[in-house]
Amino acid sequence: MQSMPKSLAAGLVAVAALACAPAGAQTAADRFIPFSEFLQDLRAAPAAQYLAAANANGVTSAAAVEEMRSHILSLYSGVTVQHSFMLDDQYFDCVPTLQQPSARKLGLMKLPSLPSRLPLADPAAGDNDGQAASQLAPGETADKFGNAMPCEPGTIPMRRITLQELSRYRNLQEYFQKGHDGAGQVPTRDKKATVEHKYAHAFQNVMNFGGVSTVNIWKPHINRNRGEIFSLSQHWYVAFPGGVTQTAEIGWQNDPQHYGSQNSALFIFYTVNGYTQLGNNLGCYNLECQGFVQTSNTIMLGGRFAKYSKLGGRQNYLTLGYQLLSASGNPGWAMIYAGNYVGYYAASLYGSASGALSQGATEIDYGGETVGSTIWPPMGSGEFPGQGLKFSGLHKNIKYFTTYNNSATSNATLTQSQPSPKCYKIQLHNNSTGKSQSFFYFGGPGGKKC
Repeated sequence: MQSMPKSLAAGLVAVAALACAPAGAQTAADRFIPFSEFLQDLRAAPAAQYLAAANANGVTSAAAVEEMRSHILSLYSGVTVQHSFMLDDQYFDCVPTLQQPSARKLGLMKLPSLPSRLPLADPAAGDNDGQAASQLAPGETADKFGNAMPCEPGTIPMRRITLQELSRYRNLQEYFQKGHDGAGQVPTRDKKATVEHKYAHAFQNVMNFGGVSTVNIWKPHINRNRGEIFSLSQHWYVAFPGGVTQTAEIGWQNDPQHYGSQNSALFIFYTVNGYTQLGNNLGCYNLECQGFVQTSNTIMLGGRFAKYSKLGGRQNYLTLGYQLLSASGNPGWAMIYAGNYVGYYAASLYGSASGALSQGATEIDYGGETVGSTIWPPMGSGEFPGQGLKFSGLHKNIKYFTTYNNSATSNATLTQSQPSPKCYKIQLHNNSTGKSQSFFYFGGPGGKKC
């Protein structure tokens, strides 16, 4: 049974707040909504309420609302949740591991046995200019309602997807996209970026089986009222079978439209067909469609971090990446978080065509990206890379795996790209003799005429 507020006054405030929101909506009201109530409201919510509540860029038809509703219900089909909690006004439901959408799609009878930990030291741990980032603060074991955090062993924390969230988009396919109107894809090598998305990044064309880097985590402010969409720092591991882009991606992202918060969130993303058609078995963020199989009960995909880096002050670092692994059940692209394996994209998602990502990647790419319209948000810390340590966005200790199913690595030797230098830049250092090895600073303030 979920814990409830003890104050009648708090309950009356919550009822009033809910009366102003569409049924089944996820709110920041002072009342906890159990999973069973969420599902009941989701099934009963009239489509017209979401059409009325949508902003100018939101859902456009009752048919689109019903498609969204059907998708959400499919995610939770057959799921039995006994425990949920709230993090940054987002709900996380503790779903039995074999009931998560991708495990059901793959027909898993048991989870593959991933190694417990990457056999490499985590360079984010014990760094003398910062600390290892975490999604929960030390001693943070319960949410504001007293619900335990994180999830118990045998379950995984699945961010609750609501009709309120999806109704911020015109249709379900737009929700699945990496960015607005198809923005947010693998960076181009053109001198000028596309109209909406801008980059400062570094890449290497090399056969690889994943990689890692340590990033500092910021939360650049996104002004939705001015047309700013998101800002992120991430990895791309890319293959091009038959000229089609396939990726496994990971990083942190501030996207208020998607997550309903100005706090940057941990994210993963994948595409099997060049971002052209997304959804189940084709591509999406996090656990928002069938694709990623999570094995960790402690990592919240789409969840915020307890602390962020401060300009001139303490840095919060996180080592992220992927590794192509075989194990019981042939997992595929295993996600790395602070030296631990969190889950995987099954190799079968990417098919067996020659050059498919299931066999390895041919490109690594790291850096920052923003999306806007007539104005673009800050990238990284919002400072240009010349400000350096403790002030600029950073990727350090950038390595790639040179051998399939093996921990052998090589320092990346990258080529930098800054197609919008008025707004964003990158300062690259390959194979440094210092402890950061291959690293770069990146970022900038954004603005107009990027």
